[in-house]
Order: sequence, then C-alpha cells, then structure tokens
Amino acid sequence: MGSSSGEGSGGKAGFRVPDNDFYTFLTGTWKRNLEWREFGGQYQHLRSSNTVVSIEEYHKVDAEAGARHLKWSFGKTLSKNELHFGYVMKFVQVPRNPETYLEWTYTGTVCHGKFLPATQVAVLNFFQSHSTVLVTYRVIDPDTMAVCVIEVDEKQAPTLQYGNMYRIDPTLYRQ
Repeated sequence: MGSSSGEGSGGKAGFRVPDNDFYTFLTGTWKRNLEWREFGGQYQHLRSSNTVVSIEEYHKVDAEAGARHLKWSFGKTLSKNELHFGYVMKFVQVPRNPETYLEWTYTGTVCHGKFLPATQVAVLNFFQSHSTVLVTYRVIDPDTMAVCVIEVDEKQAPTLQYGNMYRIDPTLYRQ
C-alpha cells in the first residue's frame, strides 16, 4: 500500500509540519482546485472548481486560555471585498498530546476536527441537520495539501471532491 520510499507521501521521509503547529502552517492564502464527481454509482464527473481560501489569524476577546483562532474566507479572487466569510476555527493543543483539536461553528452548528501529526492529516467534520460533509487535508509539502471532500446533502446529489490546495503569494496577483 502506498509508496515505500515515503517521498511525497506524508510518511516518515516526507515533509512534517514544524513543531506539529498546524495553526501556523495553515495561515496564509491558498488556491484550492477540486474535481467534483458523483459519490457512488459510476462516479460521473460533474465539474471542477477553483477557489481562493484566505486563512488569517483572528483574535477573540473572550478566547479561552491556550486557544488560537483562524478566520477562513472563500472566493473567486484575492479581492478582500469578494472573499466570503466561512467560519472562525479554534485550535487547541492539549498538553502531552501531539494532536490538535479543532472547533468552529458553521451555519449555526458546532463542528469538530483534528490534526493528526503522525499521518500529517487533518479531518474536519461538518455534521449539519440536513447534510454531512467530511473534509480531509493531507500535508504534502510546505505549500501543498491534498484535499478530499465527501458531501451528502438531502437537497443535491452526493459528491466526492478531490484535488489540492496550493499556498500562493497574494502580492504576485495584485495589480
């Protein structure tokens, strides 16, 4: 199963998030490219998407001790007025535990996730009343993550979305 060399696999020979600090690793501007397919049956190709993901430090006045927060925004361009707020994610590192616990509120529902440094993977769970979305990010290198999204919603066809997120330098895109 997988590459025996570990190169580019997130294994022991691959890139490791420094100090298991997924918060610092995520901070920045990313371009997310996904292929969308039906989740099941013939896995019919539905579409492709390209999204700018801005992940910025967010300072909460009432933050619990030791918690840090990142604001996630999504859009088609780097223009701040065209980025749409997604959520504020709380990062908590538990003493003597290498995992980072994640928590955020999405459309009124508290969601949870984890960053697991042993596998260099973060899993985000969006359990809503009428939909379930599971997002997996696998760290590939300092500027790349593999992404897999499973989305099942009572209002639309279930989808499997997969692709990559690449860190971008926003100054190279400004006019």
